[in-house]
Amino acid sequence: MRWLEVTLQAPMMSFGAINVDRFAPTGRFPSKSMIVGMIGAALGLERSNVKALQDLQDKIIFACALEEENGILRDMQNAKLAVEKMWTTIGSPVSRDGGDATYERSVRRTKDYLQDARLRLIIGFKDGSSFTLEEIAEAFRRPVYPISIGRRTCLPSAPMVPPSNESCILEADTAYEALNAIVEAGVPARWPLGQGPDDTAAVSRVVSDPGLRNWKSGMHKGFENLVEGVSGNAEVEVLEAEF
Repeated sequence: MRWLEVTLQAPMMSFGAINVDRFAPTGRFPSKSMIVGMIGAALGLERSNVKALQDLQDKIIFACALEEENGILRDMQNAKLAVEKMWTTIGSPVSRDGGDATYERSVRRTKDYLQDARLRLIIGFKDGSSFTLEEIAEAFRRPVYPISIGRRTCLPSAPMVPPSNESCILEADTAYEALNAIVEAGVPARWPLGQGPDDTAAVSRVVSDPGLRNWKSGMHKGFENLVEGVSGNAEVEVLEAEF
C-alpha cells in the first residue's frame, strides 16, 4: 500500500475524549473522525458534503506516533457573553444572541490540551476511495479552510507535509510498517487492529475507540478496535505504580 506521511505539531492540541458534564479531556491520540474533519477542512468540504466525508471515514486507514509530549495543559474558562461572534471564511461573522439559556448565567468549563506535542501520522486508503494521497497532500499545503488540530484554537505551528510528494509518500505492507519508517523505535503509537502486531512485546493493549461519526446525523456512530503500544517492534516499558 501507499501511505502519506503527515506531521501534527502545535503549542496546543486537543484530541477529543468523552466529555463529562463541563469537563472536556483530551486523548493521547486523535480519533478517526477528527482526522477526517481535518482533511475535510483542507479539501474545502462543507458539513453538508456528508457523502464525501462518510467515504473518507469508511476508506481511510491511519496510524500515529507521539514523538514529543510535554504534559497536559488544563484551561479553566469562566465567561458570560451576551453576544458571541466568530470569524468565518464566508467574509462575515456568525453570531448568537443572548436569548440562549446558556447565556443567562456565567458558564464554567474545563478543557485539557496536549502542550508542545509532535505527532506523526501515516494515512492510507482502502480500494475504492474517491480521494488520492496526492490530493490530500496538496490540500494540507494549501488548505481551503483553516486547519485546527482538535479545537479551533489549536493551530499547526509547522508544515504538515513536505513541499514535494516524493518525500512524503512511501510504500509499506501495513500502517505499522509505514510508521516504523518515519519514527524511531520505542515511540508511543497507535494503529488499527490488523495493520500491525497485536500480541508482541511492542503491544500494551487493544482498545475500542469511540471515534467514529455518522456524518449525516452528526452523532456518534460506533467503535473501532485499535492497538496501542510502541513503534519499531520495541518492548513496551512497564512502569510500576506509585502509591
